[in-house]
Amino acid sequence: RYRLAGYDLALRTARYVPLRVELLVCAKPGYFRGDVAHAVKAALTGPGGLFDPARLTFGDDVHASRLYAAAAAVEGVESVSLQRLERLDRGAAGELDTGVLPIGAWEIARLDDDPNRMENGVLVVTAGGGK
Repeated sequence: RYRLAGYDLALRTARYVPLRVELLVCAKPGYFRGDVAHAVKAALTGPGGLFDPARLTFGDDVHASRLYAAAAAVEGVESVSLQRLERLDRGAAGELDTGVLPIGAWEIARLDDDPNRMENGVLVVTAGGGK
């Protein structure tokens, strides 16, 4: 009895949200601090890492627990402390207290850690302990 006359389609572009993440890692005895810090950065921003663009999608909140888990899984890491978790353009808004950085429905988190394009996210890993 009724016919569908057509469809309304609205397209929106993604808004990338650059992040600032700072971690303090303690290397196990016998491991070089620099190697451990480099490996943690790779686990977060490298291919297949937590912030690999292929793994991120619209509206995925950034959970501190995932950062801890990814960093702690790196060989040579004894402990991890999250020092800063915030949007690069806004600054802190209580994300460390709640453990979640909310991402909007049309937003995608971005953490490239490219020194030539710091506007795409900044990751600072400071390592102590070890050698």
